[in-house]
Amino acid sequence: MASKRDLTKFLNDLTKEELIKEVEKLYQKFDNVKTFYDIEISGDTSEIVKKVKDKIKKEYMPDRGFGKARLSEVKKIISEFTKVSIYPRDLIDVILYRVEMAVEFTKEYGDIDIPFYDSAVNAFHKAVELIQKEMLEDEFKLRCNEVVYSTRNFGWGFHDALKYAYDEYLSK
Repeated sequence: MASKRDLTKFLNDLTKEELIKEVEKLYQKFDNVKTFYDIEISGDTSEIVKKVKDKIKKEYMPDRGFGKARLSEVKKIISEFTKVSIYPRDLIDVILYRVEMAVEFTKEYGDIDIPFYDSAVNAFHKAVELIQKEMLEDEFKLRCNEVVYSTRNFGWGFHDALKYAYDEYLSK
């Protein structure tokens, strides 16, 4: 297996034209690379963020039928987005949206189970931690507060866990 050093040596030995061809080859072959460069070049992430949110919504609240709320599928969607995301605010937006959809799912279908809530709490915790780290409190604090408030009548300690994460990172 090649190391990063091997890759650097390989790339340094290429001419500018050969290097361009290598990047073009990666762009054509791998969807994640294409998406990454689409974001990098355009700087506009709205379409990609919308697509990701649509996938999340479809998992929880599809236009037809019942939501499945498969945690593995939602984690996969967010993981794939994390690989191509350039801007922390987009990742925060997507993670919060995932928690909001979990809340909507619970409102629609009633209490779920502990793994469902634990997964949503972990996602919320990650979001508020990123918000604080990136100093984006002004942009996301109200939205996070609304998520916490909307769960005040939920079971399984869901509200308490969200409030704890909110208080730990955003109530200062």
